[in-house]
Amino acid sequence: MNFAKLLDSNLYNNYSINDLICIVNVRYNKDKNLKISKEWYTVDLKILIHSEIKIFSELILFFEHIDNDNPEFFLQPGQKIKIITGKLFLNKIMLKEKGTLLIEKFIHVSE
Repeated sequence: MNFAKLLDSNLYNNYSINDLICIVNVRYNKDKNLKISKEWYTVDLKILIHSEIKIFSELILFFEHIDNDNPEFFLQPGQKIKIITGKLFLNKIMLKEKGTLLIEKFIHVSE
């Protein structure tokens, strides 16, 4: 993921996220060279933005302080986490909002 691109305010709106609980999921994608990569995501998330609740069917997750290629050292699919701080990036160009959530700090939540 090119985080410099996410910071381009001409392409993306970004919002600070605090104290948000979500369930992490993982999927495996193949690129055109058949290289497999992991993609962490969450589904059906409600986030308050400018006094309006937005519902996201899916957000792609990136973890700032852990290895994105091997975060299962810290996480398991289906696990619930509380995002202490993060940034939500929404593409301004796409008609359907597709979001990326950069998680700066999180804790595990007991079931």
